[in-house]
Amino acid sequence: MITTCLLKTGVALLIIGGAFAQPRAVEPNQVLVVGTRNSASASLDAIYRELVSRRNLQISRLHTYATAGRFPRNTEFPGRLVPYFVDHAGTACAVGHLMRLDGQIPLVDRIAASCNHIRIEDVSRGPLVDWIHDSGLTRAECALIQPSYATIEDYRRGREWRDEQTRLQNHFARVEKTLQVQSQRSLGEALIAKLEAIPTRPEKNVANLIDALSSTEPNVRIAAAHLLARIEPETSARAPRIEALKPNLADPDPSVRFWTADALEQVGSAPSYNGQLTRGNAELHYFTLTVFLAAARGNQYDLRLPALIQLANIVPESINSCQQLRIVPEIRHTLVEACSDRDPTVRSFAKQVMGSWRWQRTAHESQRMRRHYLAESADLESLAAETMLRGRKFVDLPSATDDLDTGRSIYDTPDSITYFLPVAAQTSPPIAVSPANAEEIVDKVLRASIGQGVEEGNLPFWKFDPTNADSSGLFYIVTARRTDSDFDNPLIYILPRPALLSHANAPLHSWFKTTHSPTASVWPATPPSTIQPLPDVHVVLGETPRHDRPTFTKACDLFAFFLAQYAFIVVDREVHETATTFTWSGRFAQLRQYKPRFFEQGGGGMSVFGGGGWDFHQMTMSCDRATGALTLSVEPITFPMKPLPPELLTPDWTTEELKLMGWKPLESLDFFGDRLLPAEYHEVVENFNAATEGQALARLRSQLFRRWHHDKSLPKPELVFGLLYDRANQRETAQNYMRQAVGQRGTPPDTFADVARWELSIGDTAAARKHADAALKLWLNLPAAKDVLSQLAEVKSATK
Repeated sequence: MITTCLLKTGVALLIIGGAFAQPRAVEPNQVLVVGTRNSASASLDAIYRELVSRRNLQISRLHTYATAGRFPRNTEFPGRLVPYFVDHAGTACAVGHLMRLDGQIPLVDRIAASCNHIRIEDVSRGPLVDWIHDSGLTRAECALIQPSYATIEDYRRGREWRDEQTRLQNHFARVEKTLQVQSQRSLGEALIAKLEAIPTRPEKNVANLIDALSSTEPNVRIAAAHLLARIEPETSARAPRIEALKPNLADPDPSVRFWTADALEQVGSAPSYNGQLTRGNAELHYFTLTVFLAAARGNQYDLRLPALIQLANIVPESINSCQQLRIVPEIRHTLVEACSDRDPTVRSFAKQVMGSWRWQRTAHESQRMRRHYLAESADLESLAAETMLRGRKFVDLPSATDDLDTGRSIYDTPDSITYFLPVAAQTSPPIAVSPANAEEIVDKVLRASIGQGVEEGNLPFWKFDPTNADSSGLFYIVTARRTDSDFDNPLIYILPRPALLSHANAPLHSWFKTTHSPTASVWPATPPSTIQPLPDVHVVLGETPRHDRPTFTKACDLFAFFLAQYAFIVVDREVHETATTFTWSGRFAQLRQYKPRFFEQGGGGMSVFGGGGWDFHQMTMSCDRATGALTLSVEPITFPMKPLPPELLTPDWTTEELKLMGWKPLESLDFFGDRLLPAEYHEVVENFNAATEGQALARLRSQLFRRWHHDKSLPKPELVFGLLYDRANQRETAQNYMRQAVGQRGTPPDTFADVARWELSIGDTAAARKHADAALKLWLNLPAAKDVLSQLAEVKSATK
């Protein structure tokens, strides 16, 4: 459907290492700039139906024109094919003929008089373009229709003039076929072009565009999404547009799905009114990445290139979210396959992306995270990280959090904060019996917090929006706004009603405590933390949730939502019912910040999106339906420490990926066999000289360390320098570097195995055994270490 038009206006074409060039608009002659437009109000569906009718009429007229065989004649430019809008006999070209039939005779005459040989592709605005917008054709199609003409003299040397007539008729036959084949796509482009031509069209207001998202015509749904994305943020809030667009991500038409995802990306990343980027784009990637991936893999070829452009732009923005554990490897595989696509443009783009440092950094980080996560926890950790990416919400958003989102907009007020009182105090949660009572409670809180140090006579300096209750009547949402400053972001407070909570002797943030292990951190995993309910917490639910399962679910979801705000995230949950109890059970994840859990010390440990791994617990809230008493319990979720299996760790296609990135074996060092290494390693090995000292040696070391820092699955720099000095017959220096490679805290097991293998090759069997054993203590079944021990056993057996 719509490709070219939206590629020019919708998709951000700035990509890795440069930009895709867009066609340059040539300014037309001034006579074409004057014109009028019909701005009568109509629905998008009505406009689209009119364009369909007009297009069919133009194709029929073009067929009649071609059959008649009366075409303009070139009387001025022998030996050249030149376009004529109208020739000296008054015969109009095909476009001019269509315009005359539409009553545009004066306009055709003006064009013929002022710029008779104009090419339509050089005209970007004015009454000619206005006619195109109403014709059902696109500007590119009108340029395709317009031929150039020969002179009679060009045919006097043995060729009949009717050959020129036949040439033109064949041209129009091909054009007619093209117009019919691409009608669906071109009509979508024509609709967008027509609507964008008049900025103030009444059918372009937000309400009408949202209504058009439900049209039965796919092109109308695409146009509505495109136009919603281009509305200036100061004139329309993001949240309603985003929520209106999301349902079309599941549209049965793949083009609608793709361009809806494109529109969502534009809405989420556009600058706000004050020019600052608002948060939201990272959360939207969660919804759009799968759509773009499906389009890049699909059979609709007009979507493949724009899908790859989108993936190349937004995947690097998602890499630290741990979405890469599941979806980014699939995207990387798709890009590898695109490098051998049958379309040369797709191939060229994919290779350009693969050769860029930004994408290589993305691929390396994706593979590193996948490589270092544990097999049994990889899916759960990925799910936890993706939940965090969505703003610490549930993967399947429950109704309670929907109500909270109604009370705030994370896109328009990114700094707003939602509280469940009390926030820091250890008193019981206040229970509000009316909207006025809820505002009174919040007013006291504000006087005690932001009102400290201010004279009573100057208070309050805040105001309240109308206080609302949630749809189930469980709590009040009180919104306060400061009036003493330019601080526009609201403070939102959730206060339980008696229907939700009858009694609680402790604030929500004190229902559980976290206990950290007294054992010192050891590689590769920090001892897990445990979450426990405090023994003296006493909570009684109100009458409503103890008798109604949906309301009980909503109440516990609400508690979990705020527990997540304070300590961890809820990965998923389920609710069970018996005659006497309701039980809410969910898996909670607590982030281990800065403490490596996987097989690496340092590299990803500083990532707040899971670089330190997670602790998981099964948390249960069980309600006695007779008394309303809520019992809290927690059990840790444990799993063994195992590396990912080889087929998951390094799929076959990753070898081709590295080759496309320019990786190849180190030919001058046979120690690594056929293992592929990046260009920086090759440069250091080729430029190394054992006599090099000072700044020259420091530059080589710096180059190697910078590259290793980005992908620690590479051989450690000390190991490489040890091998280089060994090659230069400086054995003592080589041994010093090898000791450095294994002498640092957090040395990964493969480095121990590599050093052991080298020590075995030089005959230092004691050191080789020591370091092979160290590798197997960290990785029980590491093949390289087991191979060293096997060779040592053979050596020992042979010497007996």
